[in-house]
Amino acid sequence: MIVLAVFLVFGPGKLPELARNLGKFINEMKRATEDIKYEINREAERKEREKKLSEYKKKVENNDNVSAKENDEKEKNETVVNDKRQNIEDKADPGDGSDIIDKVKIEEPETSVPKKPINL
Repeated sequence: MIVLAVFLVFGPGKLPELARNLGKFINEMKRATEDIKYEINREAERKEREKKLSEYKKKVENNDNVSAKENDEKEKNETVVNDKRQNIEDKADPGDGSDIIDKVKIEEPETSVPKKPINL
């Protein structure tokens, strides 16, 4: 019905020109729609890359903080060990060390094997 109405209003001479212009208009609309879709997708990908980059930077900062904390803890432990070692060395007698051996109680290990053989 619409085609018949257009044919009657514009006539047979203008119909090919009208169809050509309608085709150009439709192609322009398709091209504009595709450009808009492309720009939207490009912007979405850019935002996603920025988000991933910021997450990566946070992970790197957290790893640096953890490494720094681990190094601090290691240095503290080494300091404590060195202080205790120095304290022990300061208290040690410069002699032959016999006084240390006297203070240590030497225990003989318990054995499950009896000392005397059992006669059966």
